[in-house]
Amino acid sequence: MSCTTLSSLSRTTVITDAHDNELISAIISAAPDGLVVVDREGRIVLVNPQVERMLGYGADELLGEKVELLVPDSLRVEHERDRTRYVANPSLRPMTSGLDLTARHKDGSQIPVEISLSPLVTAQSLYTIASVRDITDRLETEQALRDAHEAVQLAEERERIARDLHDTVIQHLFATGMSLQAIASGIDDDKARERLTMAVDDLDETIRQVRTAIFGLRNRDNVGESIKSAVIELIESSGRMLGFRPELSMDGPIDTRVSPAMGEHLLPTLHEALSNVSRHARAHRARVGITVNGDLVLSVSDDGIGLEQDPDLSSPGWRETRRDGGGLQNMAARAKELGGCLIVGPGLDGAGTCVTWRVPLKGAHRQP
Repeated sequence: MSCTTLSSLSRTTVITDAHDNELISAIISAAPDGLVVVDREGRIVLVNPQVERMLGYGADELLGEKVELLVPDSLRVEHERDRTRYVANPSLRPMTSGLDLTARHKDGSQIPVEISLSPLVTAQSLYTIASVRDITDRLETEQALRDAHEAVQLAEERERIARDLHDTVIQHLFATGMSLQAIASGIDDDKARERLTMAVDDLDETIRQVRTAIFGLRNRDNVGESIKSAVIELIESSGRMLGFRPELSMDGPIDTRVSPAMGEHLLPTLHEALSNVSRHARAHRARVGITVNGDLVLSVSDDGIGLEQDPDLSSPGWRETRRDGGGLQNMAARAKELGGCLIVGPGLDGAGTCVTWRVPLKGAHRQP
């Protein structure tokens, strides 16, 4: 039988007969990692098929060559010094992920690797077995995990900013706008009322821009603010100014069929309609309905005093008799921009006003 022993002191393998050489060669060929055996002078005496596949060389191209052939050019001198020191004091060096090691491919590229070293002592000489493992896939997986973690952190930060904008900034702007609208409705001075109305319009535009920023923050990571949630929050906010909570019904796949871009028209239109109810209708009830089928339809009805004349929204010079700073025209313009229309009719129980804003979900286009 062959006699292979492992010295407990030097941790080196000792080969005592020819059969051991055959056994070691078979083991090297079957090993899952690349194995390179070099002699005391650093010349390659044996490689396994895994090295050939990993580094692109054939065995005949490597045998007899210095092992530095497999080392990046910039590290060859340093590697030769390290190899000389290792031969003077050989010992087992396990694979360590803390070392940043690379092997040189035949095409000149560098491959990240882990390498373990083990001395092999025969009756004639000292050899070193280098076990080489390509860790490219592992590093890519680790980087992907780091990227995913950073993406989650970034998404959480965006969500926090979006939530702060929505829960604080928008709510304060909305409440301020409603208060100014209430004040403007009781002022007889036309110039002062007009200035307040302009200030409210500016606040509405600011709210629209902040909502656009919120959608941008959330949709960047496919999180997306729920249209339904935004509508409910808008209803709750308006209820504090109206003195009552409007009734709300929603039907159809609103969150999946209504795009964020269309939502940026829907929400300001709803805000405008509820503002009109608060400022002018003297209503005790209001009902909001949103349906999604072939079209997106928003209706806002109240039981207030209604309009004193039927609006002709197609007329550029038309102004509502009730003071609202052109609110219906603003809503009509948004509908037209999306290829839709605005219809005004009687409200709840035949009293008040019903505003219906209808836009197509498919084939929406911008009007000139």
